Amino acid sequence: IYTINLPVETGYWTHHPRNALDWINLFQVSGVWALFNILLGLNLYHKPTSRLRKTLVVAIYIGFLIISLVPVIADAVSDIFCPPDRPNCPEHERDAIALFQGLHAVILLPVFTTIPIIIGIFKQARSTLQTQSLTGLKLQTTAFILSALFWVPRVSVPWDLYLDGGHPIIIIVNAWYHMVGFVAVDDAVFAGGQGVLLWLSLRQNMEEGEREPLLA
Repeated sequence: IYTINLPVETGYWTHHPRNALDWINLFQVSGVWALFNILLGLNLYHKPTSRLRKTLVVAIYIGFLIISLVPVIADAVSDIFCPPDRPNCPEHERDAIALFQGLHAVILLPVFTTIPIIIGIFKQARSTLQTQSLTGLKLQTTAFILSALFWVPRVSVPWDLYLDGGHPIIIIVNAWYHMVGFVAVDDAVFAGGQGVLLWLSLRQNMEEGEREPLLA
């Protein structure tokens, strides 16, 4: 949504002119977001917890959506963040939306994407490995590895702004991660976690298979 007001500039996320890769990226991001909402709804519906706690979770999530989407949509459909004497101003003059984007990209995204994934993997590892589906773990590991790998060349990045020899590599990597790379990093972290669970499950199955003849 942040790039709606940039239809003629090649920058982060989208190419100019728009191509099939942009539509694939939009489909992937929208699909993941939709599936996340379905998973959240199913979890709240089936989890045996108090109605008050479920209501609190829904209220927090809706509040986060409002804070995240309303400013961006307002910027996309109006000139609310432009100076009064400069309607339809370029992106770099919208100080409020730039601050908003920086807050989300630098602070909120790393916290609200990576940490929940790590916590989820940790909880899965503590559960009984025999309950894990080996087929499911294999599919998840493969799918998220491919997603992480193909995300990197698929998404538009204005490399010419950085690859001029004047920027340290840490600055380039940091800019890439905060603007577009967090999706690939999250997928890679999740794939790594599911891969570890798969390895632990396979090792446990092998150990149990070796013990069975001895017990017999």
